[in-house]
Amino acid sequence: MKNTMTKEQAWNWLGDRGISVSKHNVRVRGIWAFVRYPVEGHYEEQVDYYHLDSPLYAEPFDCIRIDDSPFAETDTAKVDATVERITEQFYKDFPEELTGSCLVAISGDCAAGGLGPDNDVLPFDDKHQGIVLDFLRAQFEFYSYFHFNATQSPPTLYTKFHDTFLALKDADIFKHKWHFRTEWELAYMSEIEDTKRFHPYRIVKEEENQTR
Repeated sequence: MKNTMTKEQAWNWLGDRGISVSKHNVRVRGIWAFVRYPVEGHYEEQVDYYHLDSPLYAEPFDCIRIDDSPFAETDTAKVDATVERITEQFYKDFPEELTGSCLVAISGDCAAGGLGPDNDVLPFDDKHQGIVLDFLRAQFEFYSYFHFNATQSPPTLYTKFHDTFLALKDADIFKHKWHFRTEWELAYMSEIEDTKRFHPYRIVKEEENQTR
C-alpha cells in the first residue's frame, strides 16, 4: 500500500492542524497517520490514527492497540493486516466517487465464470480514448465476422485486432494475455455499481502484476 505522505509531511500536516507531537511518535501507513502519546514515562496502550486526506482538520478517526499498530515493528504481518482491515472498512463506510471511463469484461477468460468469479473492470485515462476506440472497433469487426460467417476470419482482421490489443497493453490498460481472450464493453466507472449485468466485478488496480 503506497503511503499518502512521508513521515515528515504527516508530522507537519498534524502540526498545522494543532496536533503537537514529537516526530518519533508518528508513523505513516497508506492513508493513515498513527500517533502515540507518552504518559508519565510510558506510552498509552491505544494509538490514534488520522485520515491524511482530510483537508481542513485533524481528528482521530479511531484508535487501535499499540501492539497492532505500525509502532509494533517486529510483527509486520500483523500490522499489515490491521492497516488493510481499517482501510477496507473506511472505503466501505465512505466509498469514493468513481469517475472516468473503463472497459468491462462481458465474456471470455476475464469475465465472471471464466478464469475467476468476477468481471474485470479496467479504468483508463481519457488520453487513451483514441487507442481504446481503435480496439473496440477492431473487436467489433472481428467478432461480427464470425457472427455471419462460419469460416476462418481474414488475416487482416485478426492482425488489426491483435495490434490494437497490444497498444492497450503497452499503455498498461490490458495487463496480460488473458485480457486478449476476453470481450469488452465500454462504460463509465460511475455506472458499474448500479448496472447489475456487470456484477460481480472487480476493479483491476494499476499496480496489479501480470498474473491472474
